[in-house]
Amino acid sequence: MKRMLRFLILSVFISIILFVSTYANEEEDNNKSELKISVLEPGASCERTAKFNDIVKIHVEGFLQDGQKIESSYERGKPLFFQLGFGQVVKGLEDGVYDMCVGEKRKLIIPPHLGIREPG
Repeated sequence: MKRMLRFLILSVFISIILFVSTYANEEEDNNKSELKISVLEPGASCERTAKFNDIVKIHVEGFLQDGQKIESSYERGKPLFFQLGFGQVVKGLEDGVYDMCVGEKRKLIIPPHLGIREPG
């Protein structure tokens, strides 16, 4: 029987750097307002990538720009599970996980407006 919900368990490790700062002017703000994604290690095979509605399992470490750690699933000993596309995590993290391969390792630099979760 075909499942209504596709599951994708990603064994990924994401380091998140929340880019928290103030900008001197609007032009500079526009240049620094986008999510930056760096692939640190590609997945072993990439037959399928993470898509809308997938449930992903990831380890996350989050840091502020000054290096202060604000989140670590490693320290909790528990990976983070969430469904892509439903706003269960901050938008920058969700957007940074789309199209990831199993085993891929990424570094995300998330600007402030993508690092805040909307209520609800």
